[in-house]
Amino acid sequence: MLCFEFSEEQELFRRSVREFAQKEVAPGYLERSKNDDFPWELYRMLGRAGFLGLMVDPEYDGQGADAVSAGIALEELGKADTVAAMLAFFTGAGFFIMDASSSIREDVLPRICRGEAVTAWGITEPEAGSDVSSIRMRARREGDEWILNGEKTSVSLISVAEAVVVLAYLESDSEKRGMGVFYIPVASPGVAVSTFTDMGARPIGRGSVTLDDVHIPLENIIGAEGEGFQATMQQFDLARSQVAMIACSIAEVCHAEALQYARERFAFGRPIGKFEGVAFGLVEDATMLEAAKLMLYRTFWLHDRGVRHTKESAMCKWWIPHLAVDVIHRSLLIHGHYGYSDELPVQQRLRDAIGLEIGDGTAEIMKVILTRELLGKECLPF
Repeated sequence: MLCFEFSEEQELFRRSVREFAQKEVAPGYLERSKNDDFPWELYRMLGRAGFLGLMVDPEYDGQGADAVSAGIALEELGKADTVAAMLAFFTGAGFFIMDASSSIREDVLPRICRGEAVTAWGITEPEAGSDVSSIRMRARREGDEWILNGEKTSVSLISVAEAVVVLAYLESDSEKRGMGVFYIPVASPGVAVSTFTDMGARPIGRGSVTLDDVHIPLENIIGAEGEGFQATMQQFDLARSQVAMIACSIAEVCHAEALQYARERFAFGRPIGKFEGVAFGLVEDATMLEAAKLMLYRTFWLHDRGVRHTKESAMCKWWIPHLAVDVIHRSLLIHGHYGYSDELPVQQRLRDAIGLEIGDGTAEIMKVILTRELLGKECLPF
């Protein structure tokens, strides 16, 4: 029989995250959003509270949470502060680091979970975004080292990261031998970092990293040689649904504020919520958000049961961030000139949500994935 209830433990967890997020995180959101500096105080606070490394094994100071519980945390943190939710997301599953050598895991993961260190991961390149197979970064093995060359761009957290995890083709006598995932300390000779200025989620810090004959030990390859592409795609199945959850959470809080404002704001002697032009849009948004949350938690549930969920994750990623932007935009318009000012957070949330439409795969590439899943490879456009 279908069950649409969280466990008692998960409900208690939701209440604890909500209380923490609304009391400790939400009050500083708007002020922090105006600052380009990485929010170390917030990061450490999240670490002390146990919201970094949510799905990381407790052996490394993580919480060992399941995907559903991690989704609950992202939803509640996202309602308070987009950046807080993104920090929990980037550290939550220990992406790639969980498969690194024991020395890297034991050194890096506990410090990330405590909010003491930041690791970035870079897949996108200047000429390779959605088409991961076309990346140009190369890794060549010489003796007891790997030597890497290339550039990654649109790398979140790179401005403060002590290391970046990158995907590169393996080369031997200029012959491609599959891909590998590598752990690169940013302080290594030959590493150069540049940063961008974004319209939303600015404290996260996004930029490029260039590797010019960067030498790293053999043990800094993560996972099996030649299987980096497959490992990356598997990471995306969880990551995309989690990004969609952050977008949904932003829309939820904006929708709740729009409902309240529609009850309180009067025009022509009555609350504006009495006008169908306002009320019907809010009703439609409520329906769509309810459906979005069901999709998201079902996807997390599939992940926890070890069931392949590429299709479900792609559905979440193309639709829900798009929906969120529409819901937030409607909330801004309902608030009128107040929503357009920087006195209210709705304008900042709109900018934050737009970025989530792009990261970890655009709507268009998600639909290509769904074409393959639903119609078969023979119907792909390339």
